[in-house]
Amino acid sequence: MAKKSSRNEEEEAMMKLVALSEIAEAQKTPTAEESAGFFSRVTLSFLTPLLAKGSSITLRDIGAPLKSDRAAAVGERFKRAWAPAASKVMDARAADPSKKTPAPNLFGAQLRALDGGVGQFAVALGCYLLEGLLQLVPAVCLRILVRHFESGGNRLSQRAQWTIVA
Repeated sequence: MAKKSSRNEEEEAMMKLVALSEIAEAQKTPTAEESAGFFSRVTLSFLTPLLAKGSSITLRDIGAPLKSDRAAAVGERFKRAWAPAASKVMDARAADPSKKTPAPNLFGAQLRALDGGVGQFAVALGCYLLEGLLQLVPAVCLRILVRHFESGGNRLSQRAQWTIVA
């Protein structure tokens, strides 16, 4: 019975709505990302204090979103990116209604509307792919070592063995 009451208390705590005063106070607090330097942004170390607090984080701790991440700014960037693609298709359909024209490229418009643009997306994608490839390195090293020991230990020098282990 005690477990059930503590679970209900936790659910009630989770279900509490954020007070309007808390939202207003959070708008005054600058976000940690705004004051983070290059190294801190690359390593995401500006998130460490928030992660250390864990489940006790409130809206005040997080602070206001960056101006470039607010809905109005994102919506405006998307409108600027979408308008040329949509008008190009509309013009093509008006010029020749019988000809089938492809739909505007929604994904391309979303990429162009990103805060950092296509370049930042390409860098993030490259980092993601590099990280995926680097996850294969331990498996390849293990495979090399297993083959070495299966062959009686004659394939690699001791220096090569320790290099792979390191």
